[in-house]
Amino acid sequence: MMGWFHPKPPVVSVIIATYNWSGVLRYAISSALAQTFRDFEVIVVGDGCTDDSAQVVASFRSRRLRWCNLPANTGGQATPNNTALAMAQGEFAAYLNHDDLWMPCHLEKLIDAIKLAHADVAYGLSVMVAPPGRPERVLTGASESGQYEPELFIPPTSFLHRTEMAKEIGGWRDHRTLHVPVDLAFLSAAWAAGKKFIRIPEVTAFKFPAPWRKDVYKNRPSLEQEQYSRRMREERDFLARELTAVALCYADGGPKSPVSFPPQVPGAPPGALIDQLREAKGVPHAGGYRPPAPLYLEPGALRLWNRRADIVPRIDVETLRSGNTLPPNGIFLGRGWYDLEAGETGPFRWLNTEGEIVLTKLDGRPKRLIVDVESGPGMECMPFEVELRRDDGSLIGAAVVSHRHQIFFTIPAVETEGMCFRLVAPAAGKPIGSDARILSLRVFQLRFAPCVCTPGPQAA
Repeated sequence: MMGWFHPKPPVVSVIIATYNWSGVLRYAISSALAQTFRDFEVIVVGDGCTDDSAQVVASFRSRRLRWCNLPANTGGQATPNNTALAMAQGEFAAYLNHDDLWMPCHLEKLIDAIKLAHADVAYGLSVMVAPPGRPERVLTGASESGQYEPELFIPPTSFLHRTEMAKEIGGWRDHRTLHVPVDLAFLSAAWAAGKKFIRIPEVTAFKFPAPWRKDVYKNRPSLEQEQYSRRMREERDFLARELTAVALCYADGGPKSPVSFPPQVPGAPPGALIDQLREAKGVPHAGGYRPPAPLYLEPGALRLWNRRADIVPRIDVETLRSGNTLPPNGIFLGRGWYDLEAGETGPFRWLNTEGEIVLTKLDGRPKRLIVDVESGPGMECMPFEVELRRDDGSLIGAAVVSHRHQIFFTIPAVETEGMCFRLVAPAAGKPIGSDARILSLRVFQLRFAPCVCTPGPQAA
């Protein structure tokens, strides 16, 4: 470990987690050192780096910089972030991903805001930039309410928090214990603990998402960061040009990702989402033990997959979004479903072969699960049989789907914290036209109704 002793603790500890990509690390450090707010230290933590990252840090010859390299790669930013937090001397902690860049005013804007509002977390807007030659831009940190919402994506590069808060909420959790990204889990835990958030309605950071750049960790380019760093210094209208690019992207049909990922696979272990992103970046899955993590024990994951006006009961979604507790006899969607869509008769979701249904806090009384459904074009809109199965594959029941109608399944009378089921369709569907998805069936609503005495599934 190398670094310095500050005679007076700095106001901010800047945390940069890095792994074997010294080319971009150089520009991230330069971005931090160029801040107009000057009372800070920079802690760079290598996640088992074996390249010349230590030499790059040392080359700056700055007393602000501290370097620590973990003995082995952990496969995520949770351990490096927790390590840096334990070293941090600042009252506030700010994060800068090693391939991202801050505007020079970033720290100044966030510190002014968090102090003025007596808040615990401050965050700005950031622009996610597509690879060279692609026009896509996505603005992060914006919400309809203008306030923080627990499903809102705010990359670590965009936020700052009181350092002591991390200890109060349990720090950063390892991605191998979660069904959601670690940054989403971290901020969601702060929100659930009643921490106060304040948003800066300005773009203060630029993000170059590695999963959008296939095999980027194998090729390790740094030209984009070099060019953006130079433009920030030399172009007086840099921010205006970038905001124009964002505006044009939104005017042309809204924010888009230049790459698409299939829905998460039902039954996937914790950390599967990060595994998927790591594969796109060109790095192997992280090893290590992955403890069982039922979806009904992770409200943050259910918030991510269930929208406000979804096909599950609205009161359940409102309860989920008003706090970190799950409702009694609640119904939620898990993985495997395509995104929510709206039609003339209301919202609906398409399903290919199987999608998870998560029930929470069952009270021990028998229930009938009503599914409002119809056969889709992937099955040529012909009748076919669907099944409801437990997570372990055991059959609950089956029913025939054809034109739009209701089917129902009898849920066992058990008192439990939760249960996970899968609605399973035959794997015989085909894509239609230019749509690469397989739209086997369409579901309009899931709800409970008082259970009748006749056992087994029936069509209504």
